[in-house]
Amino acid sequence: REDVGFTKAFLYKCPPEACLGNSTCNTGRTGPVCGVCKEQYAMAGGACTYCGEYVVNESVWLFPLMGVILLIVWYFVSWSPLIPLTKPSPEEDKDPTAHSRARYQSQESNSIDDNFDRSGSVDAFHALANSRADVMAASHRNVGRPQGWKGRIKQAQDIIKKHSIRDIMKIIIGFFQVSSTFLTAYNVTWPKQVNSTIKYGAVLRLDLVAYPGPSCLTMHFSYLSTLMVYTSVPIFVVLCLFVPAAYLLLCNQSHPNYKATIDRFWYAFMFWLFLCYPTVSARTLECFNCQDLGDVKLLKADYNELCPQDNKGSTLFVWALMSVMVYPVGIPALIFSMLWLYDVPRMARKKVGKELLTMMLSLYKKMNNTNVTSQLAQHVGGSHMRTREEKDRFRERANSIFKRMDADDSGGIDMQEMERYLRKKRIKGSNKQQLKEMWAKFDVDGNGVLDFAEFFQMLTDITKKHTLITGYETLEDLTDTQLVTLCTHKWPKSVREGSSNDNHIHVVHEEEDEAPDVDLKDSEAMARWVMSKARSMAKMGVLATPVLVWDGSTPGEQIAIDRIGFLFLAYQVQYWYFEVIEMFRKLIMTSVIVFVYTGTPAQLAAGMTVSSIALVFTVKIRPFANSRLSTLQIYALGAQVITLFYGLMLQINSEDPAHPTSKSGVDLLITYLVFWLNFSIVFVPFLQHFMASDSEFRGKLEKRVGDWTRPW
Repeated sequence: REDVGFTKAFLYKCPPEACLGNSTCNTGRTGPVCGVCKEQYAMAGGACTYCGEYVVNESVWLFPLMGVILLIVWYFVSWSPLIPLTKPSPEEDKDPTAHSRARYQSQESNSIDDNFDRSGSVDAFHALANSRADVMAASHRNVGRPQGWKGRIKQAQDIIKKHSIRDIMKIIIGFFQVSSTFLTAYNVTWPKQVNSTIKYGAVLRLDLVAYPGPSCLTMHFSYLSTLMVYTSVPIFVVLCLFVPAAYLLLCNQSHPNYKATIDRFWYAFMFWLFLCYPTVSARTLECFNCQDLGDVKLLKADYNELCPQDNKGSTLFVWALMSVMVYPVGIPALIFSMLWLYDVPRMARKKVGKELLTMMLSLYKKMNNTNVTSQLAQHVGGSHMRTREEKDRFRERANSIFKRMDADDSGGIDMQEMERYLRKKRIKGSNKQQLKEMWAKFDVDGNGVLDFAEFFQMLTDITKKHTLITGYETLEDLTDTQLVTLCTHKWPKSVREGSSNDNHIHVVHEEEDEAPDVDLKDSEAMARWVMSKARSMAKMGVLATPVLVWDGSTPGEQIAIDRIGFLFLAYQVQYWYFEVIEMFRKLIMTSVIVFVYTGTPAQLAAGMTVSSIALVFTVKIRPFANSRLSTLQIYALGAQVITLFYGLMLQINSEDPAHPTSKSGVDLLITYLVFWLNFSIVFVPFLQHFMASDSEFRGKLEKRVGDWTRPW
């Protein structure tokens, strides 16, 4: 206080690399906490970059170049379905799927031939199969050979689809969308190597103003003008994408490429939302991130601006508030609404339920096919015996088997005679306990011998039970008899491993003893119980469902794939919602995190926690239909966790006065490891492809290694 001879001073921490120490600003910086760029300097990627006359003049050339690139992209994204570069052949005009079916049939024939090769067929059949494969492969090569540059474009599109390149690029772009914000979101002075990798990733985040050239061209823009550009350009792009579709909707709905053009617009629209969402959301929410400097609160994104929250009637505050509703809140709501509108959740539940029921019926048949009754039913043959002729043929087969079992021609068979017959016919699964239970059920007079009438009744019952369920029924196809059978069956409640007499490990099902709590006269109640039981067994691991993919098996599913497939097609059916979760993760990591323990090590710890949770969740469910994509996503999340942990260590060391300023060899090693971890994500898909089990490169590599190691 001045009346006692001293004044009170406040110390404020500068942004990363803004100050040199001793209250001195870095080159090109001035103003409060050195957060403002001087004249002829522009803010680019958190640093003030010099914008001389030469730099500005050179940057002007970016506009015509970018204009040409954007026109080319606009054509391929929006106009190519309406005005294609290549015209379909007359055969494709008549049958658009002719080429696809020819390729599939070629692949199928090769697969069949390979299977015969493994089965050890005769040499003559081998020659026939191989010649057929050669003919089909040659036909495939001739059909798929690109004709000119137009054919090469078509071939490139086929390669992109075959190798999931779109989904790979989606993961890589999503990685850099998050990691490129580490420069501005956290108060860390990153090493030069890591800084450059993170900084150039901003291109994939569509934050071009983060680069010196574009930032110099906009250095005289006010913060409000810049925000308006960021929030208006996405809407303008959507309108441009909609132009071909709007033309057909208004003028020519009978155009042969009408559906393809509309589908392309929706697909491009979803992809554009994916691209712009993190950047525009971050720009919008940073309007509410201010720093209190004693007498005044300034906007951290631009220290020339007063905090908009202190003037809620200002244009900046109103525009930012509206932008928050449109982008950070509106886009996830729109995407979830589109998924719901195209009935994706219901279709996913139906596909999963259908697969679970199929696995449940398969388990039922497997459990029943291990006992002697089902083995005997398979030996006897027969069907549902609907007609009189079928019943007569079944009776004749039963009489023939009965006579062969009755070795002493006594007119009846005992348990020993049946055991001898089963062993003679090598019918597996028989044991004395099962035979005793069967005898007790069908030996009506209790004399220990089955006459033909009793034997015929036994075969009739076990045959009906064996053919009751085929395993291909849907829930709607199940009859009351089938539902009752499924509800009263003793299903496994758990699975454990056990040892058989020959020391081989096999699976042991522990069956339930409780009766089902369901009305066996109510078909709908039984159907609900069956599906509930299937889901519970899947959770317990009793039912192992395969990877479910979207295949367009229904018209509604195909429409959803064509229009908004970008949102869910790469994921397994049961994880259709994963894209929405990813969007919220990106929102937290790029925008919300700046409000959490700002500028402290706890902020980095919070970001690392969010990334770790996402990593564990992804490892647990592996949501992608392609296992390589799941591995790539796990690698991306792991790289971000390690990078944030490295940033946390850097920030803690920078605040420790005792920590040496010079870097040791270990520090440099860790720096280069983190740099390579972030940079190498671009090369991981290539490594996955080359090292895949079906890769030609891996086959040659294994052969070469084998040749090298054979002498030893």
